[in-house]
Amino acid sequence: MVNSLIPLCNDKQVEEGHSMGATKTESPYLDYQQAAAYCNVERTTLYRAVKAGRLRVSGPGMAVRFHRDDLDAWMRSRSRK
Repeated sequence: MVNSLIPLCNDKQVEEGHSMGATKTESPYLDYQQAAAYCNVERTTLYRAVKAGRLRVSGPGMAVRFHRDDLDAWMRSRSRK
């Protein structure tokens, strides 16, 4: 006997990305490509800022991530007045 209180999801819901009420939270960390799009700059610009010590990153080696708050602060520091 099937318990009618347990919600069931069918294969179509799973294929369409329905997650039975689970919510996806957006990470505040971005990779080089995402950060470049967020700041509307080239990835090379980000790389140069990191190398010069003007922009903080998290993570080892190629797994570098930028925090949105750090990107916002960096963009404010670059704005011409």
